Amino acid sequence: MSVPMRALLGILATLLLALPAPASADQALAPEQLFAAVCSSCHALGRQWDHRIGPPLGGLGNRPAAAVPGYPYSEALSSAKIRWTQAELMAWILDTNGRLNDTSMVYQNSLTPEETQRLARWLLEQD
Repeated sequence: MSVPMRALLGILATLLLALPAPASADQALAPEQLFAAVCSSCHALGRQWDHRIGPPLGGLGNRPAAAVPGYPYSEALSSAKIRWTQAELMAWILDTNGRLNDTSMVYQNSLTPEETQRLARWLLEQD
């Protein structure tokens, strides 16, 4: 049985109207929630490596890359001349492998640019 095009368009319009509206700024996730959602499975916020998959991210602001004692960084990151600034961290979160090939960090950014910016700013403020 075929559905007439007009009926199909009406059904689609009804379904689209039933979808929730995009989140407003008041409903946006806090940076702590963004961290919990996309970073905390591999990273802690302290300064000492606690044997998680990734190094801790506390004290990240203007810290040189590959600077946590005892963490086994990739050769690519260890030899890179990166300091964690807002711009550098944004580039890293948005496209880790595009920023630096052959790192051991496997991450596919699922955040919006605005969420990425808020997360990066917040991370740089964590001690």
